[in-house]
Amino acid sequence: MKRIDEMSGYSMQGHGCDTGIVRQVPPNCMYVTLSHCGQYMVTTSKLKEFMLDLFDARHPHHYWLKNPYQYKEKLRDIGLNLHIHYDGLDCDPTYMDCKYQPFLSFTMKKGNYVRPSGLIPLGASLMMEDCPFPIHRMDDSTVPFITCKGQMIEKDVAQYIYKDSLTPTEKDITTSFSFYQSFFFEQMTKNVGTVLQSELFEKYPGIHYNIVCRSPCRTAPPESITLRRQHSNKQVETALLRPGYTPLTLDHLKNAVDLYMKTPDQFAPIGTWKVHHITNMTSLFEDTDFNEDISEWDVSNVKLMHRMFHNARQFSQSLEAWTPYKLTHFDAKNSQIPRLFKLPPTLIEFNIRNCPIHQLEFDQLNPMIYIICEGAPLNHETVVRLIKFYSTISELPEDKRSVILDQFRGGALKRSNKNCTKRFRSKKVQKLLTESWKGYKNHLMKTRGLRKQDYHRFARDFKKGYINSCKTQKTKNTR
Repeated sequence: MKRIDEMSGYSMQGHGCDTGIVRQVPPNCMYVTLSHCGQYMVTTSKLKEFMLDLFDARHPHHYWLKNPYQYKEKLRDIGLNLHIHYDGLDCDPTYMDCKYQPFLSFTMKKGNYVRPSGLIPLGASLMMEDCPFPIHRMDDSTVPFITCKGQMIEKDVAQYIYKDSLTPTEKDITTSFSFYQSFFFEQMTKNVGTVLQSELFEKYPGIHYNIVCRSPCRTAPPESITLRRQHSNKQVETALLRPGYTPLTLDHLKNAVDLYMKTPDQFAPIGTWKVHHITNMTSLFEDTDFNEDISEWDVSNVKLMHRMFHNARQFSQSLEAWTPYKLTHFDAKNSQIPRLFKLPPTLIEFNIRNCPIHQLEFDQLNPMIYIICEGAPLNHETVVRLIKFYSTISELPEDKRSVILDQFRGGALKRSNKNCTKRFRSKKVQKLLTESWKGYKNHLMKTRGLRKQDYHRFARDFKKGYINSCKTQKTKNTR
């Protein structure tokens, strides 16, 4: 039996799917994944950066990947919370077989791309420093992609991306191009075929890193996928026992939250988790009784918080300390959140319903932001600022601005009859509406080409809309 650091290392670069067949990890082999078997896994650009950098033998910490069990804490510290399958120590001795298509191609809105493909030995460089072809990099990522014309791969490009591959080899690729100079992506995928992880273990024993995007195969029995997910969840329980658990994907985070919600007393406080690698927190606490302090979470990379606190009726923790610099969407409904973070200029959709939030902090809002605040008792200062923003700065279409302004002139101000009366009689609000109308009038003239005789009609609707809606609300409240 070889020691772990004596094993050879490999990584299959391509697309994969889990077959649903559970196997025993063979002797002298280790299977290392970025997600649990049977789950949807989309390898993010940041995870690829970490893995591809470490994969190169020139990296100062390359030796970590030669023994991932020994250095799992160091790997966790940089965001690689690897799931290790190995017949020994305290690892999971089984794995779900994966079927690979060893051709790493991508078709996106911006273009068509390929990357080094096939079974690559540990130590090879996958960052393509010597690439002679046009290179494209995604936003906020250093991972390079080769740009292709249409969904076609040229012969010389194909030879380059398989130059380090053990299977299929560069010679295999050259042979398939004997009578052609290019192939469509679909034909190239058929040419290279598929290979199972179990077959790779037989031919190339050692440490195999599965860092490809993968999902359950269409032919995989659903019951086996379900059982495997339950089994994989048990494997992460030890990682939750100590502070500093570092999830890498939304799936990781959701599974950990599910485990934590069942038996929170068994694990380290959820507020100690390091979530700085997460970019999507959609529906994370939706329909749960969660109510613990997570104010110290680093959400600086999170872009989506769709339905994150929907119907989280017990959650009453302040999120004021959060700094979500990249956030674009936020939703909260029927929650008890008392205070929110400062709204970033990246935010384009903000929706709070029936939450006791009195104030929204912001310096500069996105001109295209769409804000809905139903049943939120916003204070006078916040409402005044929002009316001014949507009257003079917002670049939303007129009909959408009108809907948003209506809620702030009336519905959002319906806390009491006295407050309502004071607001629509307030000299400050009347002055604001007059100033806002001047800016709005100029905007209408430039963008809509309105005639001067139409101004008085728009002015009447604009200025009286706030007062009338407030009066209407006052009447309703006195019934």
